[in-house]
Amino acid sequence: MSDTAEISIGQLQRDMLTQQAAARHRDGAPVLHLDNRLNRYQADLAALAEAGYDHTNPHAYRPPYGERIHALLTEAVIEFTKWADMPQAELASAVWRMNQSDVVPPTPKEIAHGIIARLTREGIEIRIDDTGKLRVSPGSKVDQGDRALIQTNRVGIMEELARRDDVWVVKNGP
Repeated sequence: MSDTAEISIGQLQRDMLTQQAAARHRDGAPVLHLDNRLNRYQADLAALAEAGYDHTNPHAYRPPYGERIHALLTEAVIEFTKWADMPQAELASAVWRMNQSDVVPPTPKEIAHGIIARLTREGIEIRIDDTGKLRVSPGSKVDQGDRALIQTNRVGIMEELARRDDVWVVKNGP
């Protein structure tokens, strides 16, 4: 992974998730911190992807958003790899220092935004139906982990979806 410029965004996303999972499953790992960092990265990536989406080419982002997404993913992979490969004594020391400071977790809005963005990228539609219930389709694409994540963050997701639907259009002219 010496020349990250040649690594695709999709591969970097997979690497980020793989390294975060590896770091998370270590004995004594700062699980809450790692989960919060992943949620923060996903929220930041979703915002960049939404802003830089190229409607003329759904497989590309408008410059400079593609480069920014690539840089953010590279940063995430490096951070999670550091945690996954850190010697046990150094990990324990880092966790102790971390527990001495105030860690600001992502807001429910940031978490919901990240979840919605990731599911949308995976071809999963998430919406509020006419009865006010959260609907996810196709259900076959949603695994147990995602189901639990959606259920845990249901209120935040519904608030984010309602915020997105609360748009109005101003027409030019009389």
